[in-house]
Amino acid sequence: MKNRYSSIWGSIIIFILIVSGIKVNAQYVPVYDNKGKVRSPADRAAEEGRNKRIINSNSSSNSRSTWELEYDRKEQMKLRNEEARKKAADAERADDAERLEAAKEEKKFKARYREIGATDENGLRMVTDLTGQYGFVNRDNIEIICTCYEEFTYANGYYGLNLSGSWGFVDKDGKTVISFLYDKIIRGFETGTATVVKDGKTILIDKQGNEVINKTIPVKSATANASKNTLNKPAATTVAKAAPQKAGTADYNEGVEKYNKNDFKGAITALNKAVRINPNYEIAWFYRALAKDELKDYTGAIADYNKTIDLHSDFPGAYYNRGLVKYELKDYAGTIADMTKAVGVNPKDFEAYFKRAVSKTKLNDMTGAISDYTKAIEFHPGYVDAYLNRANRKYELKDYAGAASDYTKVVELNPRHAEAYSYRASTKYYLKDFTGTVTDCTKAIALNPKDADSYYLRGNTKLLFPSEGASACADLKMALSLGSSNASAVIKMYCN
Repeated sequence: MKNRYSSIWGSIIIFILIVSGIKVNAQYVPVYDNKGKVRSPADRAAEEGRNKRIINSNSSSNSRSTWELEYDRKEQMKLRNEEARKKAADAERADDAERLEAAKEEKKFKARYREIGATDENGLRMVTDLTGQYGFVNRDNIEIICTCYEEFTYANGYYGLNLSGSWGFVDKDGKTVISFLYDKIIRGFETGTATVVKDGKTILIDKQGNEVINKTIPVKSATANASKNTLNKPAATTVAKAAPQKAGTADYNEGVEKYNKNDFKGAITALNKAVRINPNYEIAWFYRALAKDELKDYTGAIADYNKTIDLHSDFPGAYYNRGLVKYELKDYAGTIADMTKAVGVNPKDFEAYFKRAVSKTKLNDMTGAISDYTKAIEFHPGYVDAYLNRANRKYELKDYAGAASDYTKVVELNPRHAEAYSYRASTKYYLKDFTGTVTDCTKAIALNPKDADSYYLRGNTKLLFPSEGASACADLKMALSLGSSNASAVIKMYCN
């Protein structure tokens, strides 16, 4: 009887509230306990929660409001993008070992040369070995034209080279196309013929080495038109004399040979003798530093690089390699200082700009890192890693348009770069280009079918399109199967 009255009183209370103009939640019915008391707010909230779960589980359609769905979707995207950023950071850390290995190879490359020029129209770079001889290497640092020439000049696609006092022409593949018969090259093939001096006479020759004008040309007028690319050195009209051998050269040569065979302890032993005999032998100190570096004697390596720099202050390879050792020791400020010295000596050293950018990233100087990646790209326009890292830094600074542009450049240079497509998809999501997001995720998945993040992002993005519900859930379930930590919650929310 008491319960019945309780129900009646409850009805009366509702009636009074309605008459008074107070809005009543249609989903809420006052609940009384067996003593006729209204349940507490906490009890009512718990009861409503249970009722909602029952309603949602029995309903074929999601009864949650649009703003709630959008809020949940945004929260999930925040989690996903945070996960993507962590993954990118992990990938960069994982790449550190690979990059350090590449840096070691670059170190060995730079150890062989005193000067390294910019890439020319043939895709080659001029290099000068430690004895001052010139040659050319390709983008893979393979020597195409040996470092065995005293002088060189560019000759409209060919290279005019001085070998032991005689000049000839070599093509971009390292093949001698015109023999070394000339005393001097005055002008290359800019007009289809070259002006050369042979047996004291200035003549014109074609690209086959044939004389095309059978008369002597006044040297003064020909010299006035000489190529501006010719090095400013005295012409070699006689065989160059060999430089006197330094004290300790035999031990130095033995040390270098052992270093190149990866016998680093043997190299150090031989180089110890070289620097004991000749304490001013800067290249011997340099190679001993390299060998100590390989054996992870970083303190000893730095000491030897310091000695090299004391003896030869404009040696960019010494600054560069010392900077790499400091990076190993997590002395990022020291690495930045040494890479700054390296580019001061060789302003076109794109690898030094790249390593300085990586070190600035470690110190959270993202703007400085972007600037250095830009310099690296300036001197090496096809540098994929520089574009990728610059894009990542722009993404972290929320410059999504700039990041998307750099990711686009990465896939232009390497159309099979799955990560670039995946990262670009994230930037397009923030730019509200949802169709582009789905397209890039699809490309990333085609290149890497186990990319859980791309399945997850594509699934979440498809939820924004009412007709893509089933496809979205399929992507989310695939992401879950591949290990995505966030997919489970989204599937429970939208894929009942």
